[in-house]
Amino acid sequence: ESGISVLELYEVLAAISGYSKPPVFVAPRLGDVRHSRLANGRALAEIGWSPHTTLAAGLADTFGAH
Repeated sequence: ESGISVLELYEVLAAISGYSKPPVFVAPRLGDVRHSRLANGRALAEIGWSPHTTLAAGLADTFGAH
């Protein structure tokens, strides 16, 4: 399964919003979750749900609504 990193999410949101400052990287803090991702396999198996839009398109729609 694939996922999206925080950096990739930042890049998508920056492109949508026109934000041009570079990301700031700092050392991890105690208790930070190193990797986390969601999977839609159970929703697909149990109720036949699957996404019909990409993350970038959904974020663009959300950003445009505000």
